[in-house]
Amino acid sequence: TVNPSLERMDNDDLEAVLRADDATAGSFLRLLPHPADVVESLRVVEVAEWPRLLRLVADDAERAEAVSLLEEPERQALLILLDPGEIGRLVRNLETDDATDVIEDLDPQEQREALQSLAPRERAQVEELLQFAPDTAGGLMQSELASVKKTQTVQDAIARVRELVEQDIAIHYVYVLDDNERLVGLVDVAHLLVHRGDKNVVAVMEPPLAKVTPDVDQEQVAALFKKYSIVSLPVVDR
Repeated sequence: TVNPSLERMDNDDLEAVLRADDATAGSFLRLLPHPADVVESLRVVEVAEWPRLLRLVADDAERAEAVSLLEEPERQALLILLDPGEIGRLVRNLETDDATDVIEDLDPQEQREALQSLAPRERAQVEELLQFAPDTAGGLMQSELASVKKTQTVQDAIARVRELVEQDIAIHYVYVLDDNERLVGLVDVAHLLVHRGDKNVVAVMEPPLAKVTPDVDQEQVAALFKKYSIVSLPVVDR
């Protein structure tokens, strides 16, 4: 077996593997355990090589996640080298916040083509996110979320989480809404597992530690994440 750990290879060896024929480079990339390792590998060679190497990553979702993990200048340099069809496949396999980041880096014509590649519902979500400045809560937020009404049960909440997980969408909390779609509480996903399925979600929810409107600056968002040691923050309208 081959251990593809990047820690055991110096840059010269890694560069030699990546510059080799497609079969050799592809075999190496397929053995990497995470898209972050793919990104680390890409950085060893010049950007001109990245499109070829990314095409060797067999899984569309893994390829898209690798692109989402690039720094913005890196992603901009890569997107110039991709054709519209490749960009379309990328955004179709990204969550709305990451898809928005990619589309923001495109020129107007490419943005229109990328948006057309999305399903109508996803296109509407991304178009909404594009209206917000990138350095605000609205520009950072993800449209996909798990929510239930306050009249629903723990089992209903679990079913909603499973539905999204099957779509490869990361979920940390289930948000509880009233009949007017206003946020009244949230439940940690792990917390759902310790309660009976027929229990009402209101009985197990907690009030949100914080919430923000879409126009809040990203620095204030980051400060709230740090203050409360949270990994997700609800964005609400006024």
